[in-house]
Amino acid sequence: MFLCNTIDTLNKHHISYHWLVSLNFSIMYILWLSFLIVYVAICEAQFLYHQSSGIGGNPYYQSSGAGQFAHPAVVDNSLRESQLPPELSKSHRFLNNPHIAAALAKDSWFTGNEMPVFDREAEKIPRDMVYKLFKNAGWIKRR
Repeated sequence: MFLCNTIDTLNKHHISYHWLVSLNFSIMYILWLSFLIVYVAICEAQFLYHQSSGIGGNPYYQSSGAGQFAHPAVVDNSLRESQLPPELSKSHRFLNNPHIAAALAKDSWFTGNEMPVFDREAEKIPRDMVYKLFKNAGWIKRR
């Protein structure tokens, strides 16, 4: 009943039904395109959220300077590696490779530069929780 009244009204005002249908498809196309643009923007933000937006004016990392210290875990690891003989030091062999040294000197692919780590999230996870996770996953044999 409603459809018949609508078509009669359209005919009365000399508006083509096909024109109305094409208008609906145009609106749906615009809505679909805007949804796609928003979806891509959200997905891109998930990968690039760690970059500063430049709105605040101050970078969220500290620039390198004389007062900047290495992370304690890095210092401990460096101390332990310095006590190893050269044939056992993997990092010594690794970093003396000219191809690897040249690749490490390049900028990071995502952010354009490397930033120092001051607070590692991975160190906040208790080691017994990591052990339980691996044990329950079946990667460590149960006793």
